Parts: sequence; C-alpha cells; structure tokens
Amino acid sequence: MILVMSRADLCPTFTYASILYYAHYLIAYRQTLIHLWKGFCMKVNVGSDDKIAWFIVTFIIAALGFINDSWWGLLAVIPFFTVVTGWSPLYSLLRIDTCPMNK
Repeated sequence: MILVMSRADLCPTFTYASILYYAHYLIAYRQTLIHLWKGFCMKVNVGSDDKIAWFIVTFIIAALGFINDSWWGLLAVIPFFTVVTGWSPLYSLLRIDTCPMNK
C-alpha cells in the first residue's frame, strides 16, 4: 500500500481572515506578555543568607523524601533551583528582594 499525500495535505492553507484573527489576539495580549516577561524575568533576588536557608530547606526535604521512600523528596528541586540560580519565583510573586546588590 502506497500512501500518497499532496502538498495541500502537508501545508495547511491560511486565509487572510484566519491570519488577522490570530494577529488580533497577539496584539491584544502583547502588553500583558511584555509585563509578565519583565516582571518574572530571572533577576537575582535572593541574598547569600537566604541561599543558605534555602539550601537547608532543600536538604531537609530531600532527606525526608529519601528516608520515607517517597516521591515527595523530588520537591527539593524547587528550592535547589533557587539556591543555584539566586532567583526565587516565590520572592518574585511577593516582590521580595534580599540581594544586597539590587539595593
């Protein structure tokens, strides 16, 4: 059996109306996307003291997950990400900045 596909099957055709329809949504949400991008960009917002605290939290979560033989220990990835990058998503949402370089 030979499957024959035409070029029309491979490349969907777009009409001007459909392009304008999707462009409308892009324009409408452009400002929202720019605000989210600037607001949640990974800027360092965790100071060295907080990194130590987050590392201790990471160790405790991972140890409890390992001791209890539970998948909940994988939640340690989130505070570990904070320690490694110096950026906390929780701090960004709450607009907390403990990094002395940003002040």
